[in-house]
Amino acid sequence: MPVEVEVDTVLFDMDGTLIDSTPAVNATWVEFAKQYQLDIDHVLHYAHGHRTVENLKRYIPSLEGDDLMKEVVRFESRVLEIAEANLQRAKETGSTEGTIIPMPGAKELLVEKGFRAADVADPPRAFVTSDLCSKGKPDPEPYLKGAELSHADASRCIVVEDAPPGVVSGKRAGARVLGLRTTHDGGRMWDQGADWVVPDLSYTLVSSTAALSAVWVEFAKQYNMDLDDLLENSHGKRTVENLQERLPQLTPEQALSEAYRFEDRIIEISDENRSKAKTEPTASKPQGSIVGLPGVKELLKQINDGAASQKRARPGWAIVTSATGDYARKAFLSTKTSDLPQVFVSSDDVNKGKPNPEPYKKGADLSNVDITKCIVVEDAPAGVLSGKRAGARVLGLKTTHDAKRLWLQGADFVVDDLSKVQARWEGDKVVLTIDSDERPSLE
Repeated sequence: MPVEVEVDTVLFDMDGTLIDSTPAVNATWVEFAKQYQLDIDHVLHYAHGHRTVENLKRYIPSLEGDDLMKEVVRFESRVLEIAEANLQRAKETGSTEGTIIPMPGAKELLVEKGFRAADVADPPRAFVTSDLCSKGKPDPEPYLKGAELSHADASRCIVVEDAPPGVVSGKRAGARVLGLRTTHDGGRMWDQGADWVVPDLSYTLVSSTAALSAVWVEFAKQYNMDLDDLLENSHGKRTVENLQERLPQLTPEQALSEAYRFEDRIIEISDENRSKAKTEPTASKPQGSIVGLPGVKELLKQINDGAASQKRARPGWAIVTSATGDYARKAFLSTKTSDLPQVFVSSDDVNKGKPNPEPYKKGADLSNVDITKCIVVEDAPAGVLSGKRAGARVLGLKTTHDAKRLWLQGADFVVDDLSKVQARWEGDKVVLTIDSDERPSLE
């Protein structure tokens, strides 16, 4: 989330935050579940974020004293055995499945090398494990201990956590908490008091929607709206409709006025961040600015150059956006991706926004083409549905939402981004070569 937080120390949870040992841990729980006749689904759902000793006491109350501690050691040793065995196989096959690996963004954020098996970073000076605490998470002791050993005030620390008990632990210790959706859904993080929630640590470095998210944070605070809902479900819909859905007290005129204020604020934040940037913002390092996404500039150049070389009547592409016209044109031009297309459909030009088919039908109509001969390129489920309802084929991009949500709305193709797409002209037709994911079974 695009906020700057000044802290004395960052207190990281480890598993699920910096490293991922889930396959090896789960495999060990399966072995223990068989041995002790445990409900494996229940164990896998609730064990994460608690100390091994507490989990074993909860699920196997017959274990006590030395027997309990022997099983704790055996469990954690077995996790490492499984991971090491999988690592040896990985060297032969190239697959990292079942090994202990860095979580997305962890290595880049820490900027070091070699966090033991995961190769994330050198171990920190303060390393608090269950051996150092009489009580585990959600008790505040672990994070209070971490702050103490770091010679920092817990209230001046930020805790990075992936498990609800850890979020509670951090909040009870008096710290601010950044929740990661690497293990649990965002709702559970927010419910436990997380101050921010992001998918993983790459989102502290890379966000193509940084300015937009920042404005939603401002509006959520002003109107007491559910920020998690906004960040998860607003994308792809017109701003005015997002506000009307969540703020029924606003008159139509007020909602429209707030929509314009919202979008003007995005441009302001993006321009402010761009002026502060030490290097030109890019898709991989946007630095809080509005940037062109991977492959866009190259693909549009292929279409534009082909159209210009033959002086074709049709430009071959158009923009259909849920944003207002003034904002959308400024935002697009600020990326220096391409000149504006001849056809530019914004929320001002339609009565109903996505997922209604009107926007894409309007785009095809103004382009003087049959919508069934068009391909819609979308990153939002609402937009995919709009394109399909209009009668077009749809290419979904995984730049904002996961692939499953795009497939479920009817996407015909799904790719990571537009670097997976090439274009050329054949006569008066644009031919796209799409390196699409395979359609999964959605049953």
